[in-house]
Amino acid sequence: MPHLSFDKKPYIPPKIIQDMSTWESDTGDQVVEIDLLDSVNANRYFGDINVSNRGGANPYVHTEDTLNCEDDRCRSNPPSFGYQLIGHTPSGVYVLFTESSGGGSGRFRGLMFVSFEKDKGLANYSSGTKLLGFSRDRWLIKKLGELPLGDRYDGAISLHGNILSIGADDYAPSAGFFEGVRNFV
Repeated sequence: MPHLSFDKKPYIPPKIIQDMSTWESDTGDQVVEIDLLDSVNANRYFGDINVSNRGGANPYVHTEDTLNCEDDRCRSNPPSFGYQLIGHTPSGVYVLFTESSGGGSGRFRGLMFVSFEKDKGLANYSSGTKLLGFSRDRWLIKKLGELPLGDRYDGAISLHGNILSIGADDYAPSAGFFEGVRNFV
């Protein structure tokens, strides 16, 4: 895997994870793989990467979209997206806690499950050899799925081996998506 990480520098840009995340208004999966080698320095994913401590063993890695803010309210609460690594299973499934905000009061939280895969992509065509081949190395981050937790979910989440525990939502005004611990194998 390239020298990128969810929990230490250099971080995987949050905009890459955001691009794989399903919009709140949609269902299913639209973007399921992104080539990290070509994407990390791409203009598409350009932006400041902020790191803060939100509790837990790993940092919260996030970005804010202040470029499209035209008023003081937006500048004080810009659209944002971030992730925090919960952990990874022995089989290589990484569990990320994500949070998305369009700049309003909503803080839409969820879990995203991803893995990494080495791959070969189509190399540039060589007019000298007249050959076209799959020889360009790629490292793909692959979205395996997502689990929405709701607006401002506040509960304990832990991963031990292959067991993911999701605690009850302690945020009183929320819908209470989770009423107790759920285990996934």
